[in-house]
Amino acid sequence: MNTRPDLAAATKDVAAGGILLVLAALYYWQTLQILDSSLADAVGPKGLPLMLGAGLAIVAALIALRGAMAFRRAKRAAASHHSTEGSESEVASIPRALGFIAIGIGYILIGPVVGYPVAIGLLIAAVTLYEGGKPSLSLLGVAAGAGVGLWIIFVHLLGTEQPQSWFF
Repeated sequence: MNTRPDLAAATKDVAAGGILLVLAALYYWQTLQILDSSLADAVGPKGLPLMLGAGLAIVAALIALRGAMAFRRAKRAAASHHSTEGSESEVASIPRALGFIAIGIGYILIGPVVGYPVAIGLLIAAVTLYEGGKPSLSLLGVAAGAGVGLWIIFVHLLGTEQPQSWFF
């Protein structure tokens, strides 16, 4: 029985869940920076972002838990069949997870400098390229469109104030 794919998938889920938990915590921290407005309703300008952060944390925890349970099952199966496969994939996922963490940290660091629309566009492009996507005009268009689109949704439609940046 080959457990390498099971261990690799489980390890990826645990790593992705951990990364998402870190991003949820950073998102929550950034949400606390949103200023209250005198025009705020009962929910306030932090309400929806806090709910999104909580939702992200719950999904991240579920992904990590699912991965941990799958990892445990795959390890048991490997041990019962005296298989040593999988250790290479476990080690290979650590640099991958660190890469996603670096992208998230970069997003947090450049957001206050370039502004939310540019930072989210760069985040989308960075993740796409990190996942093996090719640089192209369509990637540039999707990243730019998503950055502007999300900015319009949050700032103009939902009235959520974004932290000030050097440019916006």
